[in-house]
Amino acid sequence: MFSHKKNWFELPDFRNLSIILAIVAIASLLIFILAGISHFKFSGSYLDYLTEVLIWFIPATLCNIIVLMLFNNQIQKITVNFLKVLLVFVIINSIYCLFYYFLDASNPLIKNYFITINLIYFIFLRYYTIRKQSLMPALVESKLIALTSSIRPHFLFNSLNAVISLIKTRPDQAEEVLQNMADLFRALLKKNNHSTLQEEIELVQAYIDIEKIRLGEDRLKIIWDIDAPGKSITPYLFLQPLLENAIYHGIENLIDPDPITVTIEKKGNWIFIQTKNPINSEVERTQNQHSSGYKMTLENLQERLTLMYSKDATLEYKVQKNYFIVNIRLPYYTQFSLK
Repeated sequence: MFSHKKNWFELPDFRNLSIILAIVAIASLLIFILAGISHFKFSGSYLDYLTEVLIWFIPATLCNIIVLMLFNNQIQKITVNFLKVLLVFVIINSIYCLFYYFLDASNPLIKNYFITINLIYFIFLRYYTIRKQSLMPALVESKLIALTSSIRPHFLFNSLNAVISLIKTRPDQAEEVLQNMADLFRALLKKNNHSTLQEEIELVQAYIDIEKIRLGEDRLKIIWDIDAPGKSITPYLFLQPLLENAIYHGIENLIDPDPITVTIEKKGNWIFIQTKNPINSEVERTQNQHSSGYKMTLENLQERLTLMYSKDATLEYKVQKNYFIVNIRLPYYTQFSLK
């Protein structure tokens, strides 16, 4: 169920800021290498060769970045991985050739140049693939943790007891709880790597409705402040574990807790998510297992974010007075290319 087919080369998301910066860094390195090739071959002025390379290589690289960004989703939709990689290299080489012949057709070392360019990009792509595949176990583990944590015996036992107590007096509400439980467990069994913000919120609402029956609506209150498009792409099943931990490590340890607040807003090309839940500081100090369990969930989510977005996504958490606060930043996408 959680298997992942490994390829020799896998393409990154070319809209990702860290990938763009990596390409810029590689291009900067290539400029000096290509100039060095000419200097080694002809023993002329290194600065002159450097200038010749700069004239065509910089605009060609910028053009490549723009084209790959614009056609990222179309390229990623190709089902055969070899064809995707081949297409990207055809695009890169075509643009470099075009700029080379128009802006610097005098240098006879074009073969040496393009062998070097392709070799460096192949090395980068292989490094990216190895790094991505090394993170895949984190995604597998996260799904297993999400599955096992969300069916903790106490949660399942108490939820079923709540249903039993409602069957005679409030059968409609009992049916609603069972439906929410079915939706929750069905979602846990899906293979998705990503979903939308709207879907994540609906899933969390199903979970919260179950917990409200168990803990009581007066005790479990959620304040939502959402100012972001529902179509925003998010990691799959990332809100529910946050709220589950907020309840398990926070609300359950308090008699009359303050509400949990969830703030989601779009600023520019970023989505900012914050969860803030009250905690019992004394309980957290004496029950290290609770604290370590919370951090384990957050560390696992951080690995998932790294897998999906590289360094574009961030996750930070802190304890502020009697509150535990989690801040997440995601790039704003309405389509996603991770397979």
